[in-house]
Amino acid sequence: MVEGTMTIESFPMNFIADSLNNSPIYSEDEKEQEMNKAVEDIINSKGVNDQILSNFLDNSNSSIYRLILKEYENAMLENELKKSNYYFQIQNIGRLKENWDGYNANAPLRSVVNNSLKFVICLMERQSITLNEEDITPTPYGNIVFDIYSRKGLISIEIGSKQIGFFTDFAGGYNYSSDGINTDFNTIPKELNCVLDVL
Repeated sequence: MVEGTMTIESFPMNFIADSLNNSPIYSEDEKEQEMNKAVEDIINSKGVNDQILSNFLDNSNSSIYRLILKEYENAMLENELKKSNYYFQIQNIGRLKENWDGYNANAPLRSVVNNSLKFVICLMERQSITLNEEDITPTPYGNIVFDIYSRKGLISIEIGSKQIGFFTDFAGGYNYSSDGINTDFNTIPKELNCVLDVL
């Protein structure tokens, strides 16, 4: 922590809301930057843990507090991701070169790798999902596939540069598929969420 930086211990959290919401000098971009700085300060503050922050922010009705909490939770998930085998598997796939399979396969685009990293955070939020790193694989045309297995069967999810597709192979049940859903990869599309609920 830089010397002199204010943290959650040194001033009330409503200072953030007041300074961002009531001051005309902040543009929307500047508000976002200030909020990100506040979240970073919170994460780096000594003596502040997940439960303390959650309890503090849950007592406020302000949307800005809830947004800060969400940013904090996302930062924690990103930290967990960087320690996980998922992260290393996706990054290794991202290092593949053209013709990596000897049959003219395309190298994954950086956007596909980044989308896959964002998407796996969404899966990590769903604690009921079991994903093995070896089931994250490249396709010959530059996308990345997540195969999720359970006793009920398989959901195969394909990550592209702008869209996500999936199909299911459920034992003894109706199956579902989608060739492509536009998404920002920060959330799971509702069509896919419904299918994941089946697992």
